[in-house]
Order: sequence, then C-alpha cells, then structure tokens
Amino acid sequence: MERETAPALNPTDATAAHTALALPVPANLVEFMAMYGTEDACLEALIAARWPDGFACPRCSHGKGWRHANRRLIECASCGHQASPTAGTLLHMAKLELHKLFLLLYLLVAEKDGANAKQLQRQVGVNYKTVRLWTLKLRDMLHGRERDKLVGRVQIDETIVGGSNGTSIGRRLGENRNYVLIMVEDRGKSCGRLRLEAIDDAGDSMLQTVVESRVEKGSTAHRDGLADYNGLKSAGIKHKAEVIGDPKRATRGFPRCTV
Repeated sequence: MERETAPALNPTDATAAHTALALPVPANLVEFMAMYGTEDACLEALIAARWPDGFACPRCSHGKGWRHANRRLIECASCGHQASPTAGTLLHMAKLELHKLFLLLYLLVAEKDGANAKQLQRQVGVNYKTVRLWTLKLRDMLHGRERDKLVGRVQIDETIVGGSNGTSIGRRLGENRNYVLIMVEDRGKSCGRLRLEAIDDAGDSMLQTVVESRVEKGSTAHRDGLADYNGLKSAGIKHKAEVIGDPKRATRGFPRCTV
C-alpha cells in the first residue's frame, strides 16, 4: 500500500475506466479497525472512492441512488440501474465479507516481513484454503502494479548509498558505494508510487534508459539541473529542471525524493 492512499484494485467498467479506487490508509491496526472494522464501513469507503463527487449512475448519470438492503449495490433513483461499487475490482462478486478482505490486504502489506497463511488464518478468522486463494490474488495484483509505469508529475533524483573508503569522494564511487535513482509520483500533498533503481553510473545514457523504462511517455519529470537528464525529451518525457545550488535546498525542491 502507498502511504497516503491505497489503490483498491483497478476498476475497468464505465464508472471509473482505467483509474484506481484510492482508499485512505490507516497508520496502524487501531486506525484500521476504526476505519474498516465493519462491513458497512468498508462498503461506504468503496462508494466514496468510486464516486468522490457523489453518486452518478453509470447508465443515465442521475445523481441520486439507494443502497440495496442485502447486496453491495446502489440502485439509481431514476432508471433503476443497479451499480456496484466493487465492479471491475478484485473484490467484485467476492463471497467473503469485505471487512475480512480489507483486513487480509492490510496484514499482507503492513507486516514488514510478510505474513504466512497460517498466521493470516488465525488473525482474519477464515479457513486456510480461503487465505491461500486471496493471498495469491492480492499478491498478483500488487506485483502487477509494480510493473506499471509511473504517470503524471514524477520527481526524479539520484543519490549515492554506501560508506566511503577514503578514496570515494563526492560523486566518485568506491567499492562500497553505488548510485540509486529515485522516481516517485508527486500528487501534491501526498506521494504516489515509488521506484528505486540501482544504476552503474549517472550518465545521460543510463538515466534516459532507466527513466524511459519506468516513467510513462507524456509524463513530466521534475528533476535537478544535471545536464545528463536532457535526453528525456527524446524519450517522450517532458521535464522541468530546477537548479539546486545549495544542497540544503534539495529537500525543499524535491521533498518526495529525500533519502
């Protein structure tokens, strides 16, 4: 999950074509139970994410609907069309209760070292077969997101990690040091997806190749004044250069890339 919002699984229907439902991410288990501890709370969160500006019928665009008493549906007050907040997501038509699915997803991504199926079985209160099935589904989804390219405004910067051996000074690398390229979606007040890539050098060819493989064409790269980034234009990636003379200004100019 991302720190500020979490994608609830890509919808592909007409209500939110090719966009992800972004749900608030709790900081800890106590917050999780307060936000998603009941079936109704989970459904309301999905409805708010699907229609952030209020319900709009996918068939007639009417703005008023009624929650179905026994099913995860909203019925349009005008045409009677029944719209599902989970349509096009991994949760659609799931028999398992939403609050258990949400808890399973939370535990999978919140545990630093992961969680095995037996642990999840005890914590979520479902049988082992169900845990294994949903663990595979959720992990496939998360791995698929990692392969998607970053979009929109993307902050890009490179840093050097590792200690100095006394001979590796400034941007020169020694045997204990390596370049890491940081690329993160800038969504204003929050971060989007993050990509970290170990690179052999910070030359123009290397930077262009890596950024082109990780950032979607048409996106805007916000980067520093390093001339080696100029090749991004030929890769179809717009870029905004900000010259950072004082290293102390880098944190303000590139807050998403601070290491």
